[in-house]
Amino acid sequence: MRKMSGCILAALLLVGCTSEDKKLTEVNCGDEVAKSALRDLIREELEQQVKKELQTGIDRQTLQWDAAKFRALVSSLTIDFVSVRTSKKDPNSTKRFCEAEMKVVVPMDVAETANKVRKYFGYQNLLAHASALDIKYEAGTATDGIEYSAQPTDDGKAVYVTTERQSKQLSFATEVIAGNLLKPLVDAAETKKVKDQEDAQARQTVLEQQRQELENNQSRLKLETAQASLKQANDEINVVWNGATADFRKSMLPEQRIWLKERELDCRTKSIAAGDEINATDREVLRLDCETELTKLRTIYLKAKVTTGNP
Repeated sequence: MRKMSGCILAALLLVGCTSEDKKLTEVNCGDEVAKSALRDLIREELEQQVKKELQTGIDRQTLQWDAAKFRALVSSLTIDFVSVRTSKKDPNSTKRFCEAEMKVVVPMDVAETANKVRKYFGYQNLLAHASALDIKYEAGTATDGIEYSAQPTDDGKAVYVTTERQSKQLSFATEVIAGNLLKPLVDAAETKKVKDQEDAQARQTVLEQQRQELENNQSRLKLETAQASLKQANDEINVVWNGATADFRKSMLPEQRIWLKERELDCRTKSIAAGDEINATDREVLRLDCETELTKLRTIYLKAKVTTGNP
């Protein structure tokens, strides 16, 4: 793979401003011009891999490529090469084969965003991912070995750098950048999730209010029905009582008063015995129904007394 970059052109321009005899005829592995070329080569390859990563499993219409955001994220990563050494020299050319430790420093906020997105999609955090890739990741710095070659062009105006397309460091950096670029999707999804939950809660609240209102209406109806039934029962017993003779009523009055007290006491006891299993309205309905039933029975009893004329 060959890449030329703006950074390298700037460095080579500086060389070009010197005399003809100082053209770039040799590049050592540790020269800054070689490392700069390698750094830009990695950044350009990183862009391709990130684009590919984002297009995998994601609707292209959902996420538009943000070149400015990508460049800002890549610029936030510090890429450096240390412990540079020459592994081999080609005796027939100026090509150098190199090895180094590549360090990628990830800012804390960039790492936190990547971890948040990875968690949302169910992936390992960066530390676990680095471990799976078998690279060292400590204090926000990922470290692993890299092999590359460097060679000046015949005219001495450019540097040709190659490295492996698939590297663990490149894969790691791809995940970091892709995670940050996916943040708007995750934020939108989480916002929608919260809104959906709020909407669901609002619907549930409305349904609960409607259910409560229905229960209240049903309770009121039962209470009104029970009250009406007791009134009717009292009206019927009053008709029987008032239809009896004065002597009958006089002789039955003590017993009738005792019955009224017993009716009240028995029915209150029955409603209280229901305990907390029913609400206050249902408890009152239970008491009223009890009084209605006892009143009907008392009416039958009085009718029989009145008919026979025996108090």
